Amino acid sequence: MRFGAAASAAGAAAGKAKFSHEAVAGLIAAARERLDGVTIECLDFADVIARYDSPGTLFYCDPPYIGTAGYACRFTMCDHERLRDALATIRGRAVVSLNDCPETRRLYNEWDIREVGVTYSVGGRGADRGKRNGEVVMIK
Repeated sequence: MRFGAAASAAGAAAGKAKFSHEAVAGLIAAARERLDGVTIECLDFADVIARYDSPGTLFYCDPPYIGTAGYACRFTMCDHERLRDALATIRGRAVVSLNDCPETRRLYNEWDIREVGVTYSVGGRGADRGKRNGEVVMIK
């Protein structure tokens, strides 16, 4: 949500709030409407998979890249294996996106693996900004 988008130049110059309450109320109403029927859970992925699996379910999983640091949560190789194992027996479908490395290909060697090129622009600095990275999506 962007609160500054509703600010007027006159209001900002006069030292007033940089957003209007009416605009914020409209953003909240739009978010409420968009999220109607959405369930947000704070659970281990295995519990979410077990709870919501059905023939009509599609799980999209975007775990932390293998062999990288800087994520807010710790996700070990054992966690990657647990995720793969939890998805192995689902009744629905699954898509997992990860970095393209030997460990990823070994973990998901029985899945349909498709290479995708991804260009990252957020968070990149200097020579890394706009760098094309190898990523794969695995489909079950």
